[in-house]
Amino acid sequence: MTLTKLSALAPSANNQVFTQVVSNRSIRFGDLVKSTGFDRTVTKQALQELEQANLIAEKNAGIEDFNIYFVTADGLEAEREVRRYE
Repeated sequence: MTLTKLSALAPSANNQVFTQVVSNRSIRFGDLVKSTGFDRTVTKQALQELEQANLIAEKNAGIEDFNIYFVTADGLEAEREVRRYE
């Protein structure tokens, strides 16, 4: 796992958002906001950082609450690495 991917998981919000996406394999933005308890801005920022690190990807639905976020192959690899060191 690269340092960029690891650093993307460092902030608590990013880690919690990533955990929700991974555990669901895919999740709508509106559901993600509800499940994490973060406001929309914090959730969106975490998603952007995770996308930049290629840990998750987005499928645009035209309405933000229905955009779907899913874990990428790099994201699954990162999750395995993190679990290995827990």
